Amino acid sequence: ALRLGLVLCVCLAPSTFAQTFVSGAIDADTTWRAANGPFVVSANLAVQNNAVLTVEAGTRIYMAAGASVTVNAGAINAKGTALAPIRVQSDKVRIGQVGAPGDWNQWVFNAGSSATVLEYVTLQHGKGLSVAASAPTLNYLTINDHQGAAITIDLAASPTGVGNQARGNTVNGVAVPAGDIVGSVNWGLRGIAYVVSEEEVAVGQSPRIISVVPGSV
Repeated sequence: ALRLGLVLCVCLAPSTFAQTFVSGAIDADTTWRAANGPFVVSANLAVQNNAVLTVEAGTRIYMAAGASVTVNAGAINAKGTALAPIRVQSDKVRIGQVGAPGDWNQWVFNAGSSATVLEYVTLQHGKGLSVAASAPTLNYLTINDHQGAAITIDLAASPTGVGNQARGNTVNGVAVPAGDIVGSVNWGLRGIAYVVSEEEVAVGQSPRIISVVPGSV
């Protein structure tokens, strides 16, 4: 007698393969939980309407090509720990490829950003952080392998924090542009050096010639 054996193959995808795609506007308080990750920022993401994006310790975030995260009005509260850091990397890593500097754009904190805190966050393969007229708290950040400066600020920015590191970036520092500092600012980041432009940075309004008397010299 001929016996036919039936082999049943069941392939179960572990929960660690789950992923959440995010993009567009966050205009209400939102929490990214590690258990629901990794989170894939598939296109530009903006925090607005005074919303707070909370990112749990241990969460993994992957940034698609050219994508950015911008805080226009609100905050990001991303507090990892030494044992469970929050990791932000190129989406190439998620699909088994090798990430490279400039794969994604920037995390940007604009003037409407308030009470932002990043602690024990590793950012890799983008174009760094940008801080404009805001004062985020950045503690124990690791900023590696970015195209451009690790952090870029304008002359109204006051980022503070301790224990930060930058390696493998075009500029392993906080890039400061030329111009006049006309308000009170606090350069309070530690661990990453401030790199002042080759041009002049002046404290206070630089003098300007408004008129010449007589009209010709």
